[in-house]
Parts: sequence; structure tokens; C-alpha cells
Amino acid sequence: MEQDSLPGQQTRKIDGLIICGFEFFYALKTEVFYRYLTPLSY
Repeated sequence: MEQDSLPGQQTRKIDGLIICGFEFFYALKTEVFYRYLTPLSY
């Protein structure tokens, strides 16, 4: 039973890391985008 539950926890852990990494990358990309876009708009 322990071996059956282990892969599920591993997959959820990996999915969580992917989601966190994706959100961090998206926020960083958006911040850089607005930082370069703001001076051009003025």
C-alpha cells in the first residue's frame, strides 16, 4: 500500500514545482515586459 501511494505523492510534488516555476516565470516575464514598455509609452 505504501508503494502504491508513493508515486502519486511524487507526481503531485512535481506538478506543484512545475506550477510554481511557471507562475514565477510568467510574473518575471510580465514585470520585464511592463518595465520596458512603460518608458516607451511616456
